[in-house]
Amino acid sequence: MKKLLILPILCVLFVSCERTVYVDRIIEKPVPKIIKDLEVPTGSWQYTNKPNNNYYFAEIDMPEITKNVYDNALIVTYMEVYNSDNTSSLIPLPSVRHKEALEGGNVVRYTETIDCEYSIGKVTIFVTYSDFKRANPDPGTIHFLMKIML
Repeated sequence: MKKLLILPILCVLFVSCERTVYVDRIIEKPVPKIIKDLEVPTGSWQYTNKPNNNYYFAEIDMPEITKNVYDNALIVTYMEVYNSDNTSSLIPLPSVRHKEALEGGNVVRYTETIDCEYSIGKVTIFVTYSDFKRANPDPGTIHFLMKIML
């Protein structure tokens, strides 16, 4: 009985195997790209004063985002942070960070979310705090790096 089962099992094993072939695609020419350094300084942030939906935002003119770029390109934005050893790190947006601060002698925990949206000719950066309270004075100077790949 065992001998009768071996042949069908072996047939199923060999027939069901599929070989996957991966082909490397060689790109002949470099991908056209635009890299922009952006900075939103302290005092440039605008604040919405909507009940239960307060956030900071900054609109930046970006003539590089044309209709063609908007329709066909990949746009990636990073927040650039500077490290104590004179290097920098890039954090892709959206960035969600959990923070804590002292407020009136009490530890307050909150979440800071930084994200952005694009339209033709401009980019808008948003900073939202989970408690929806107004930061004093504002989120401060934040550096960004935008990469546009066509």
